[in-house]
Amino acid sequence: MAHCLNNILKDIGNLDWISPPINEANSLVSSINNHTRVKNEFSKRSTLALLKYSDTRFAYNLTMLHRVVKCSGVLQGLLLSDEFARMSEASTSTGKHFRRLADDATWWENISHILDIVHPLVHLLKVVDSMEPCIGKVYEAMDRTIESLKTLVKDNDRYEEIAAICVNKWNSYYSPLHAAAYMLDPEFQDKKQYADPEVANGWRVTLERLVPDSAKRRLIRDQVSKYRIGKDASYACADAQEDRLRVGASMWREDFGFDGPDLQQLAIRILSQACTTSFLEKLWSVYGHVSYKKRNRLGVQRASDLVFVSANLRMLRRTRCVEGDPFREWEVEQGSDQVAHEEHEEVEATDCVTENDTTHLDSP
Repeated sequence: MAHCLNNILKDIGNLDWISPPINEANSLVSSINNHTRVKNEFSKRSTLALLKYSDTRFAYNLTMLHRVVKCSGVLQGLLLSDEFARMSEASTSTGKHFRRLADDATWWENISHILDIVHPLVHLLKVVDSMEPCIGKVYEAMDRTIESLKTLVKDNDRYEEIAAICVNKWNSYYSPLHAAAYMLDPEFQDKKQYADPEVANGWRVTLERLVPDSAKRRLIRDQVSKYRIGKDASYACADAQEDRLRVGASMWREDFGFDGPDLQQLAIRILSQACTTSFLEKLWSVYGHVSYKKRNRLGVQRASDLVFVSANLRMLRRTRCVEGDPFREWEVEQGSDQVAHEEHEEVEATDCVTENDTTHLDSP
């Protein structure tokens, strides 16, 4: 699901009326980062660093644009300042163009409007690109996100263009499991999902696939009916009604689903599904740095230990991120923009240890 949303954001970023401001902002960031004097002057004025355009990050183009907007005051003050005017970079055609952009209120309004449009999608991407099981939220959140675009995009043609991208990508990634998880998520207990043909059909397909025994399916359907109307005491109690909006869906099922044990078992199985493979991909990426041809004498246990340490150090750094800003998940602050460099140094240091301690290496 995370890749679905990332591809939606990529396609939106390539639209004819969105890509030009993004490309101009990227050129501005690259120009400042590639000219030492301009970059130093920017660093004196700002505590934030301009983010580079990176294909390897989710929502990379929009994250870069978001940082440009956050630094808009500093950028305008720098590009329109006498200090920049005295630099040789200001006399080039590129420098003159950037000075015109800095003084163009319409351009700043356009990029701010673009961020407003994609904000619900980026927020949803941040939700699914996490370690928390949230598959039950995806169906409702996707519908709500597409509906919110109507108020954000005033031009009907542009709205239809963005909505078509969202719907087409969602249809290609959609699974009946999304509908079944939506049906079983306690947060939406009173949404009457059974009245939606797509949700009801997705639940039926998932139930038949995961529970081949017809007698057990009939028992689960009876338990779903009781859950839907809150007939059992465990579903209707005050604690259950409070926690369905407070705790995770699978945890809620563990705590309050005991009146329907067969449904409880199936619901936990469905609601515990992950929505992203990003963390697995990151682990394999770390493993690629740890174990390669020059270090093929590392045993499986030693390599696994190094991956464990590296992944947990990264997780500790990520938990220090500021909550509330969906773009913050993929940003790198100026004070911590050496994360990739530090990880490289960790690998280098480990190389030195293993090269100087070859007598203790595990056998392959």
